[in-house]
Amino acid sequence: EEELLAWLARMEEEARSARPDASASRGDIREALAYIHAHYGEPLSLSQVARKVNLSASWFAALFRQETGRPFTEYVQDLRMYHAKRLLRETDKKVYEVACDVGIPNAKYFSRLFCDAFGVSPAEFKRRLAGSGKCG
Repeated sequence: EEELLAWLARMEEEARSARPDASASRGDIREALAYIHAHYGEPLSLSQVARKVNLSASWFAALFRQETGRPFTEYVQDLRMYHAKRLLRETDKKVYEVACDVGIPNAKYFSRLFCDAFGVSPAEFKRRLAGSGKCG
């Protein structure tokens, strides 16, 4: 879990610090990462993001995996779970509200993804935080 969070934090930092002198393909992926990080709460598809950076979907998928080490859908899902955990920790929002905020409007599906990622349901995660008397 901590490794996933650290990896996502590095990817977020790379997306923020995109350099214009990077190679074209690396620059395209950095631009895509910046877009993904800015819009993770909205519906995102590989083809939509590929269009944003003017690449074909298949070429974008290959470059994305090469640059990030992960497939597009896995990356987006991990990013959403990272932000979901943060929102559950830092806000009083209900689980279904957090689900919508991170781009997963189906709360049941969101709960399953969260449990798969962190080994606990989002509701239980919130209960544990409340019971501990501290956030984190």
